[in-house]
Amino acid sequence: MGDLSALVSAHRGAFVALSVGSTVVTVGLVALAPWVMLRLPADHFVRPRQDGGALRRAARVAVGVVLLLLGAAMLVLPGQGVLTMLVGVSLLGLPIERAVARFMLRRPGVARTLNRIRTRAGKPPFVFGDADDATPGSPAGSSRR
Repeated sequence: MGDLSALVSAHRGAFVALSVGSTVVTVGLVALAPWVMLRLPADHFVRPRQDGGALRRAARVAVGVVLLLLGAAMLVLPGQGVLTMLVGVSLLGLPIERAVARFMLRRPGVARTLNRIRTRAGKPPFVFGDADDATPGSPAGSSRR
């Protein structure tokens, strides 16, 4: 325990900066999540992704890497490390991204919550489009609880 307290004392400024940074990222993610969900088109999860050019892709990857690193730091600092890392990975544009999104949308209540936010704002619900969906806007497997 003495080693940890000596480390914190020796690098107090860095620990404070990382703690403040992780708190700002957490609050930012929580504040921006509904805004992003409202800006996405209803068919976002079923249509092919359009990268929008090399500069845009490079910016997405850079932000994704920064969020991934901040999320890793938040695993030991205050903040939502796992959530920040998931957002970072989603920005990297990896081939597994759609599978991870579908997996998360199959969790009970996730799609329902997203669509409730959209409905309250007067936007159409998301269409998830898996082959075994019974109705548009409901995630596959949501009837299996």
